[in-house]
Amino acid sequence: MSLLPDAGGHIQCPEDLEYVDVFTERLMLLIPETANSHNPRLAAFPRGCSYRARGEALLNAQPLVEVQDVSSYHSMMASVASGRCSGVLPESVAATLTLPEGTQQQFVAEALTQLVWRKGYHSTALEAMKQILASASNL
Repeated sequence: MSLLPDAGGHIQCPEDLEYVDVFTERLMLLIPETANSHNPRLAAFPRGCSYRARGEALLNAQPLVEVQDVSSYHSMMASVASGRCSGVLPESVAATLTLPEGTQQQFVAEALTQLVWRKGYHSTALEAMKQILASASNL
């Protein structure tokens, strides 16, 4: 999960949750060659996704941003390939996909990814997950 920072750069986390920072990611806006700058469309995960919020904020400088909900990065890429929508995804994910010819990439933001759990929750599985992620972290 990537919790959004407030205007001061502090992570906004609900009081009933705890988190640990795990990775930092470069978010990229993939723009199809045939994108319509007068009626921008965004393929994004459902409302509540912080990557979607960043994409909407970037495109909201333009009027009438239409958002198409998708359920996977592959369906997002299909929307980009069709020329219908742009999409926001981590640069590391984009690097694993075959981008449609003519697709432009625009840096959006650095995103911090966290492991999040209920406040006060403890288990050996959660502790093991924290250790595994800490060993793979790029922070």
